[in-house]
Amino acid sequence: MAKSKRLGRGGRRAGAGRPRLTETGKTSYFSTRITPQIRARLETESRLGGQSLSQTIQHLLLLALDEKRERKRPRPLKALCYLITSLSAYTSNTLLGDRNRIFDDPEYNWRTNPFVFEVFRAAVWHLFDRLRPDGEIVAPPAPPRADSRARYKTPEDCGRGIARSVLQTLNFYGANSPDDIDTTFSEIGSDTSDPEFNRLLARGRQEGYGFADAARDLNVECHWDLETVLELVEDSEQAES
Repeated sequence: MAKSKRLGRGGRRAGAGRPRLTETGKTSYFSTRITPQIRARLETESRLGGQSLSQTIQHLLLLALDEKRERKRPRPLKALCYLITSLSAYTSNTLLGDRNRIFDDPEYNWRTNPFVFEVFRAAVWHLFDRLRPDGEIVAPPAPPRADSRARYKTPEDCGRGIARSVLQTLNFYGANSPDDIDTTFSEIGSDTSDPEFNRLLARGRQEGYGFADAARDLNVECHWDLETVLELVEDSEQAES
């Protein structure tokens, strides 16, 4: 049988060994010891799902991480996300003329059809009007050591500024991998041996995964490379000094 010229045949020469599965994103190795009972359950789950054992484990790990993040979300916010999700389904199904089934057709999807988007936005707007607490619109008192940039004349101005910050974060994490971000922190002189800094960095990376997933799922075009971000940080520091 002829040997493939594209695959390495072992040894220490360049290109030897099994090539990394970069097309599937699997470039890292992870191993751990588990009980025979857990192994048996994983193998059963793998057979039922028609996937390999490694694919099944990776899928379950992602589900667990997503569930952990979801459990930390405040209950009112979880309820609001559920209602907005329902509005999305109702929007597509109502325009389709069939409320008894979910039909994810691009022609009836708020991400691909401008008319459907406006319908969905109006539905969300009316939902927020219904949930608005009673009382006069009065800004709360500024807390001690409040950042002066957080003070706005109107709620609209404040909300616009907050949305801009979130979109900038979405753009940043959507355009850079966690490893690239870690490398940049090291290059600019951050002390990665400090436990407190590493804890904050881990929290930032966890937040980054969520933003990166959002950018991918919403098909947002992200272009904030790390060099651009560092230039903006340097300009901001110079302006403050």
